[in-house]
Amino acid sequence: MSYKKKLGNAGWKFLHLLAKGYPDSPCHKEKHNIHRFFHNLSKVYPCNSCRYHFKTYLRQNPINTSSKASLQSWICNFHNSVNIRLNKKVYNCN
Repeated sequence: MSYKKKLGNAGWKFLHLLAKGYPDSPCHKEKHNIHRFFHNLSKVYPCNSCRYHFKTYLRQNPINTSSKASLQSWICNFHNSVNIRLNKKVYNCN
């Protein structure tokens, strides 16, 4: 398995689990922290082309940190946007 594929599989698993553990009703600090986490991750993600697409997606689709459901939906839509670009399976985000 290629480096990019391993990184992608592990990265998506981590992000989906991160959202699963996010509070249903986060406080201001939790919203701020998760927002900063994604913006910082987009600056250091170890795949150059992925990092570029990550930053672009964040600019065009601001992260929704208002609740667990909104964060899960945002991550699912982000994952689907990558899958569409890579001609992979698209998942139902509902």
